[in-house]
Amino acid sequence: MTFFGGNTLKADVSISVTELGSLLDHTGPHLEAEEYIARTFGAEQSYMVTNGTSTSNKIVGMYAAPAGSTLLIDRNCHNRWRIC
Repeated sequence: MTFFGGNTLKADVSISVTELGSLLDHTGPHLEAEEYIARTFGAEQSYMVTNGTSTSNKIVGMYAAPAGSTLLIDRNCHNRWRIC
C-alpha cells in the first residue's frame, strides 16, 4: 500500500501527456474518436461521456427538454430520469 499518497497524483496521466489529448478540450485521439463516431452514425458531432449512463441521460434530458417541461417515460427506463 505504499503507492498511495504523492504517487497517486503521478499516476494520473490523462491530461499531462500531450499525445493522449484531452476529453476536456476535444484534442488528440479523443477528437479523432469523436469524429469517427459522428461519421459512423451520420451526425455532425459526437461527444464521449465517461461518467456513465446517469450523466449521459441527464445531459440529453437537459438539452431536449427545457426546465419545467414534463417528460413521459416508460417505467422500465433507466431510473436516473426520475430525478432529472
